[in-house]
Amino acid sequence: MSSRSVAVQAIEAAIGRVREDKMSRLEKLANEIKYVIADFCGPNDVKNLSLTGPVMYTVIKPRETEMSTKHVINTIGIDLLPLAVARHRAQRTGWRISGYNQGPDKMDRDINRFIDEYLRPGLVPRSAITYNFNFTAAQDILEFHNAAVYYARTLAEKAVKCGPRAIRKDSGRYSALQGSRRMEVPDYVLNISPTEDKRFKEAMYIFETACALFPDELSASLPMRSVMVRFFRSFAPWVNQQVRCIQSMLENHLYFMVSVDNSMAVKLRGQPTWGPGRSMLSRFVIRQDLATIYRLDVGANLLEHLQVVEAQRGILQRYREESWLPIQDEAWLLRNPHTNNWSLEVDHIANKYRESDEGPMAAWYRTLLDRNIDDVVLNGSESIVACETCLTKWGFVFWDCQKLDWHSDNRLVSYEQMAILATGVSVDNIDLRRNTWGRGRGLCDCERPWSERFERSSGYYC
Repeated sequence: MSSRSVAVQAIEAAIGRVREDKMSRLEKLANEIKYVIADFCGPNDVKNLSLTGPVMYTVIKPRETEMSTKHVINTIGIDLLPLAVARHRAQRTGWRISGYNQGPDKMDRDINRFIDEYLRPGLVPRSAITYNFNFTAAQDILEFHNAAVYYARTLAEKAVKCGPRAIRKDSGRYSALQGSRRMEVPDYVLNISPTEDKRFKEAMYIFETACALFPDELSASLPMRSVMVRFFRSFAPWVNQQVRCIQSMLENHLYFMVSVDNSMAVKLRGQPTWGPGRSMLSRFVIRQDLATIYRLDVGANLLEHLQVVEAQRGILQRYREESWLPIQDEAWLLRNPHTNNWSLEVDHIANKYRESDEGPMAAWYRTLLDRNIDDVVLNGSESIVACETCLTKWGFVFWDCQKLDWHSDNRLVSYEQMAILATGVSVDNIDLRRNTWGRGRGLCDCERPWSERFERSSGYYC
C-alpha cells in the first residue's frame, strides 16, 4: 500500500473519531461556507487553517492549488505574473546564496533554458488556467510582491520630486518658476501615473531576477557574458537603465534608513555612528533577497544586520556590485556593415520593445545621442541630461512623456525628431564608450544638486 493511501486512511480514521459535539463552530459549517472564508485568507493563513485538525485538512488540501493560484492571480494581476514566476524560479536556483555549483559552460546552458522557459518574447501572459501554485510557492511569490510594491512606491515617491526643474512647497502648495513668475505645479508632475507605477514594479522584479541569476563575479566573466546579454535583451535597453536606477535608489534609501537608525542609537545609547560603504551596500542588495531587506527595513533591524554582515568580512566578497548589464547599449545597437561602427539608428529597438508611452524610450535615446550628436535642437533639452548622478536619482527612464516635457520646459525632442538626426550616424567603440551618458554612477557635478532644488521647507530629502 502506498504512503499516500496510508495517510488518507489515517485522516479518515481521525475524522471518524472526531465527535460532532467537540467540533468548533468553524468545523461545523458547510463546506461551501468554509471555502468562502478561505478565499479571504492568504496562502499561509489557509495552510495554517488546514493544519488545525483533520476536518479542515480534508476540506482544504484537495483545493490547495486552486486556492493558492487564485489568490496569487487576484493579488498580482495576470500582466505581472510572468515576471513573478520568473523571479520565483530564479530565486529557487539557490545560486544567490550558495554560488554556482557547476562550471561556466553548464551554467550558461542552465540559464539559457531558464530564458527559453520563463522569458518568452514580449512576456505575453499565459492563460490563467496554466498557472499552478501550492501554498509554499504562493507564499514566496506574495511575500516578494508585497516588498516589491512597497519599494516601487517608496522609491518612485522619492524620485518624482528629484527632477531637474526646481519645485517648492509653500503653504501646502507646490510651485515652480515659469520665466520670472512662479506657477503651480500640475498634478501629473507630482503624482505617479499607473504606467509609471507599473514600470517601477516591473523593474523591481527584473532587478531581483538578475540578482538571483547573476549574483557573483563569475557571472560577469567572458564565458557567461553571452547568456547575460541574452537575458537583458529580453527587455528594452531603457529597462537595463531602469534596473540600474532601481539599484542606486534602493541603496540610497537603505543608507538613509541606516542614518536614521544611527541617530536614534546615538541619542538613546550613546553609540558611535556607523555607515556602510557604497561597495558594501551594492553587494548587499545583490546578495540579500528583497523580502528579507523589507522585513529588516520596516522592522528597524537594518543597521544591526548590516553591522553583522560587515563583521563577517568575507561573506560579500564574491558578489557583483552591479545588477545591470555592464556593457550597456552595445547589446542592442547594430553595427554599420561598411565601417563596423555602431549605428545610432534604433528603429529596430523601437519596433521590438513597444511602450504604451514614449517617455522611457525618448529619455534613453536622448542620453544615447547626447554627446554623439551636436545639434542645436537636441541641445535645447541639455538641462534635463546635465548630470548622471541626478539623472539616476530622478529615475529618468521611468517617466511618461508629459512629465519629461514639463521638466524640460517642452524642449525634449521627440523620438521621431531624434531618429531623423541619427540617420546615417555611426560611432566607433571608443567614442561610444567615452560619450555614452546617463549610465554611470559618477560624482554629481551640479552647482546645486537636483535633490536640493525641492527646497528643504518641504521636509523632503532624496
